[in-house]
Amino acid sequence: MIKAGRTARRYAVIRVSDERRGDRPYFNKIDLLMLNGGHAALLDYLLNIDLSKMPDPAVIPKTRELQLQKAQSLEPFEQWWLNLITHGIQGKWPREIETKTLQEMYNSGRGKFDAVNPTSFGMKLGKVTGGIVRNERRGKEADTARIYKMPTHSAVKQAWEHIYGIDVDSELEDTDINESDDF
Repeated sequence: MIKAGRTARRYAVIRVSDERRGDRPYFNKIDLLMLNGGHAALLDYLLNIDLSKMPDPAVIPKTRELQLQKAQSLEPFEQWWLNLITHGIQGKWPREIETKTLQEMYNSGRGKFDAVNPTSFGMKLGKVTGGIVRNERRGKEADTARIYKMPTHSAVKQAWEHIYGIDVDSELEDTDINESDDF
């Protein structure tokens, strides 16, 4: 697989049918045609194509395969966030969640050396959301927990799709998450 970053512009990724896989007689016929005037016929065809009827070559086709390739090329935090905005937390989208809880959810799937500290976590979250998630105190007292105020699920999906060019096929119910909720 060739890595396709979030702004990949150089790859038109398409799915090729498996129908002719291993079909040597089929490909032998093509080889025979090419050896017997096929090169000239192909060149003539290509030279006479009406390019005004062709798609704009500057626009890379947004195929399902390119979407999958981009998703497979994501960094671990980006993969985790894509999973979160696709599946939510227990099938719902949190509008508010303690910063510590969200960071622990990420770190629980990481090894000792891959865990991130609160500052790094916040920076990564800002990157994947385009800065639309706010970090604030739950109350006015200095000892209250810090929380992430999350935009609606549709706003987070829209930001993700704009930043990464990867569609999110998910509709989650927005919900307020209480401290008593077990995530």
